[in-house]
Order: sequence, then structure tokens, then C-alpha cells
Amino acid sequence: MTIQPNSDQVFLNLQKSQALAKPSCIVALLRAVAAGTLVGGGPFTVVTILVALDLGPSNDVLSRLTLAFAPIVIAVPLVLAGMLMIGLPTTRILRARRAERLKAYLAVGALGGVLFGLIATAFYGDSVGWEALGIFGAAGLVAGLTASFVWARHRMRLLSDANTPQPEPRTNPIHDLLF
Repeated sequence: MTIQPNSDQVFLNLQKSQALAKPSCIVALLRAVAAGTLVGGGPFTVVTILVALDLGPSNDVLSRLTLAFAPIVIAVPLVLAGMLMIGLPTTRILRARRAERLKAYLAVGALGGVLFGLIATAFYGDSVGWEALGIFGAAGLVAGLTASFVWARHRMRLLSDANTPQPEPRTNPIHDLLF
């Protein structure tokens, strides 16, 4: 009688070759955060780099670098917080309901991204102006969609690996003859 491992045991008992071939959950989370950060903050970074280059003959390199990469520095904690507060709990809920689908992750990522973009704008509302709600909401939308897409692809790979039947280990015929 063979005992079939449940899905949690399958994830925990990955063979070394599988662990090296597939990124771990931490690496996948960091990839999702990096992708969401670059897509959400990247267009703003292009603009701030151009503004930093146009400051004139100032020798203050640190303030220019701070201005140039401020959108990325602001986007990293927002995307990370979104993944930790919305993305991972969503994964737990979807896994418990056996409803992990790409569309579900994308819908939650889009909604969460818009919410985080609007919250960030509301927090800095007086300094950036309330007309920026649409711009930062859209940036949050694409950041959330991108991060959720990268995370969902990782989850879909794990699910397909867990659901793929493993071939029976081949026996060694010479060993079988001797013993």
C-alpha cells in the first residue's frame, strides 16, 4: 500500500534537481516584486533621470541620484507590501479553495495595485496634487498586474509539477541479478 503525499508534502519534498531547476518561493516573490517595481516605477524613473540630468552644472551627485531613482525607491516598499499583504494571503485562500487560476491572481493584483497606488497618492496628496490620483492609480494597476502575473506563473509551475505523475524509478537489472 502506497501513501500518496498531499500537496504540502510534495512542495516540501522537492528533489535537489527540481529545487535547482525551479526558483524557490522566496526567489519567485523577489522576482515578482522586482518586475512590479520596474513596470510601475520605471516610466517615472525615466522622467526623473531626465530632470536630474537637466539640473545644470550642480556638482551634488548624491541629490541627482536621489532624484533620479526616487520612483524606484518609492515603488519597492509599495510593491513588496502589496505582495505581502494582498498577494500571499490571496495565494493561501486560493490554494485552500483549490481555485488557483491565472485570471484570479490577475484580478486581485490589479485591484490591489490600484488600491495601493491610490493610498500612496492620498498619503502624499497635498504635495503631488489630487489630479495625480489617476496617474498613480494606473501605475499601481500595471505594477499589481505585473507582480501578480509573475507570482501566478510561479504558482502554476508548482501546481503542474505537483500534479504531474512521477515515473516509477527504474531498477538496475544487474543489481537485481546479484541480490
